Amino acid sequence: MLIHVVDDDEPVRGSLELLLRSVGHQVQTFASASAFLHALDRAAPACLILDLNMPGVDGAELSELLARQGHRFPVIVQTAAPHSPLVERAWRSGVLAVVEKPPSIDRLLELIDRVEGMRRGAAVRPFAESPPRPGVYQTGLQGDSLAELSGCLASLRWPMSGFTHSDACLAAIDRDTPDCIVCDIDTAQGAALARALLAQYSEVPCIALCGDRRSGLAKGLAALERLDGSWMLVDKASPGQLEKSIIQALLSWLGKPPRRLYAAIEPLYPDSDAESLAEQKTSDLVLTPELNVSAMSKNYAQVAMISRYDHLGRNLFEVFPDNPADGDADGASNLNLSLQRALQKRMPDQMRLQRYDIRTRNGTGPFQERWWYPINYPLLRDGKLYGFVHRTEDVTRFVQLRRDRQARRRTDR
Repeated sequence: MLIHVVDDDEPVRGSLELLLRSVGHQVQTFASASAFLHALDRAAPACLILDLNMPGVDGAELSELLARQGHRFPVIVQTAAPHSPLVERAWRSGVLAVVEKPPSIDRLLELIDRVEGMRRGAAVRPFAESPPRPGVYQTGLQGDSLAELSGCLASLRWPMSGFTHSDACLAAIDRDTPDCIVCDIDTAQGAALARALLAQYSEVPCIALCGDRRSGLAKGLAALERLDGSWMLVDKASPGQLEKSIIQALLSWLGKPPRRLYAAIEPLYPDSDAESLAEQKTSDLVLTPELNVSAMSKNYAQVAMISRYDHLGRNLFEVFPDNPADGDADGASNLNLSLQRALQKRMPDQMRLQRYDIRTRNGTGPFQERWWYPINYPLLRDGKLYGFVHRTEDVTRFVQLRRDRQARRRTDR
């Protein structure tokens, strides 16, 4: 994988190049944004590692320029000033992550591994760009908490904007209501934001991080958590709890589908005002336009023998590859063609009876024979593609019974 490094500090460029080459990547380094942009005309990288504070065009300006020009490669920003206003601008431009300088080697390699995973998951070309959304707003998060949040949202392909001051976050909320708000109430700005949100924005899912549940603010938020679930209180000392709370706030199987997706799904579920996707009796898998797993019904998880939580953000065909032991397997290719037809026709596409073996034990066990009768719905609203619903029925038992009867008839003859 080709990685570009832009940093005006020569020792930093050299050490990053040495590290990345040692794990098998191609690396090209640049001392300035202008030098990088000149080379970009010849070849785009798979990933860009970018210093934030540089003379001339800084990292925030460069990331904003790349976003305006439509470049889609992931950008990792590193900075020695994590509270700089430039950090907020970088987040707004859609970078994958912001890491403190010098970055942790493990953290940097983890991000690079995530980029490789995204590239593998993108083997099926996206049909359309996702509609713009404000995503998650955060204020006050630092260090491990910020890394956990950005890592989780990157794996879900969910945008995030960071705000240094509570007033800036409130102003952004006034302009465009976010999907979720996260704040660290142990910080002055995070606590100020939480108090303002309590009075003004109760309809927005909110997550508060804290290290001491005995504070008055934490006790008040805990009461709201028990009362109506509008707030979730996360203990900073509990690894993984923030990620679970984010998933609970954003994804449909623990509540409603994301609002914009929910609006597009609504015609499929006439009683959607009272029901969530999690309660549907049909076997439904909700996909983003990029064919990444966005949500699934309980019934789907049961028939597909996978966890409803472990495969979020992964590509459909990464979760469900063809059985390598079956040389005639065509499930993945036929499903991909059906999704393309659904998009082109702007209407549901009913597939024929399809064999598509799946792995047991949440995708880690051996393949088992499975037969399906699927239909694929494009989720369109105002002419934009918001994703797909892949609805299917497991008919394996019927196929096997029919095959057994035919075998007995041949034997009887």
